[in-house]
Amino acid sequence: LRSSTDPSAHMAFGLSGRYYDKRGHYVSVTDGGRLGNEQTKSIAGQLYATPVEGLELRFRANYFEDNDGPPASVFFPARLPEFGRLCTPTAPRPCICGALPDLQDRYINLNTVMPDFVRNALVNNSGNRGALVNTLKPDDQELLRESWRMSFSLDWEIPNTALTLSSITGLSQEKANWIRDFDQFSTPFWWSADPQYHRVFSQEARISYDNDGAFRALVGGNYIRQRFLNNGTGGVSTVPPGVPSTPPAGFISGGVQAYDRPITTGVFGQVSSWAGAVLTVVG
Repeated sequence: LRSSTDPSAHMAFGLSGRYYDKRGHYVSVTDGGRLGNEQTKSIAGQLYATPVEGLELRFRANYFEDNDGPPASVFFPARLPEFGRLCTPTAPRPCICGALPDLQDRYINLNTVMPDFVRNALVNNSGNRGALVNTLKPDDQELLRESWRMSFSLDWEIPNTALTLSSITGLSQEKANWIRDFDQFSTPFWWSADPQYHRVFSQEARISYDNDGAFRALVGGNYIRQRFLNNGTGGVSTVPPGVPSTPPAGFISGGVQAYDRPITTGVFGQVSSWAGAVLTVVG
């Protein structure tokens, strides 16, 4: 779906949207849930205006949402005699030697229904863990992602000069949370959540000189401020109540694996001539 007006007019706009829904191909023999469901919804718009001669304004924005179900994956644990063995007499642990086992329906046994103890711990955040306070809350075992982006740009050819002032401002945010059956066994034991958050503000401004003569020049600066929380290997875990356990490798106490608020600033400039000489300075 797309709509727009004549871009040669003093004002124009465009609007588009997308809806994608794919039904998974496999069904878990454990609970009958479908594996591999995918859904995406998005909308985007842009506005272009020239309120006065020599001034161009552009605004763009988009929003999208992903909602994907449990992945279509199968885990063959080499520690079970059915799958693995000692490939060499001195091997420290069993391995799958040669080809993987044939894929049979009984092996497609990933849990797709979220148990109550998982909902309490990873959705309702009964343990009041910081990484889960402001994150998205999936309704079931799924990957939920929401993202929006906006940008505004300005180009102004200053009258009676050879100068052009340009500015680009951007703001974006993405939130995601992936609740999954981490151990991939039919028995609901290890479960995890991977909350993610990323917010970025950026600003760039430059002024350029070009009179169609021997020299051209520009100077400008930029500023970027970020805030992010990244996971992906099981940031927050839970097991059934009363089960003594130690989090597996990849889990960190508190559930935060990468959190930071970096700020980046820079300046730049360039002078060039018709003869081909170019001087560029970046700092």
